[in-house]
Amino acid sequence: MRMKVALFLWIAHIVLLLLASTNLSIISWAWDNSLTWNYFQYSYRDGWGYRYESNYSLLQVLLYLGAYGSGLLVLSLLKYRHAYLSGLAATVCLLGLASFAIELTHWLWDHHLS
Repeated sequence: MRMKVALFLWIAHIVLLLLASTNLSIISWAWDNSLTWNYFQYSYRDGWGYRYESNYSLLQVLLYLGAYGSGLLVLSLLKYRHAYLSGLAATVCLLGLASFAIELTHWLWDHHLS
């Protein structure tokens, strides 16, 4: 049972990452050939003096939160032989969750954290 749940969460992690990183263009790619993929994007902005506008849509932020959350759940359910790799993967998931949790707060109230 534990392996079935872990497999479901692993598939959910991959699907959610694909949907979010392509800004859902993977869904319409079959009929309009407009696939865009932005797997890694890092930006820093000084938030003082102007209104912060997110580069991500609300749906994209929620998809990333779901992807990184399901990745953490998979890592907590499975015990890997390679502790260093699973520790690195857990760190990436935690950083992703923290980053997109801050990004989500921009949709809830106006502040200058980025």
